[in-house]
Amino acid sequence: MGVTKHRTSPKYWSFDFATVSPGRTMTLTALLVFTTLSLRQFDRLIPKHSVTCRRRSSDPWFDQECREAKRRVHGLERVSSRASSVATISVTMAAATAWTAERCAYHDLLFWRTKIDAERSVP
Repeated sequence: MGVTKHRTSPKYWSFDFATVSPGRTMTLTALLVFTTLSLRQFDRLIPKHSVTCRRRSSDPWFDQECREAKRRVHGLERVSSRASSVATISVTMAAATAWTAERCAYHDLLFWRTKIDAERSVP
């Protein structure tokens, strides 16, 4: 009596990528094989590694006003970058100008908060 290969065994699977055309659907087994092979290739090309992220405490002067200013700057930055790829030149320039102005105001705010905090100990 010979050894029987089951369809669930990876040794039994054979998958020809040329047989799958855009109009045809893949069977569940073929999809499983494709996914398994793809994940193996991804793991080989981009190996997993662990990353340690440490949260650092915020400066005492970085309060709610600073957080809101930072949020506005990042929001305008996203709008500006999106506008540069899909909008007209005048809209792109307006978005970039608004972002630049808000970024300057944010940096001024941070500068003065830092300066005031540093000068607090000096009479």
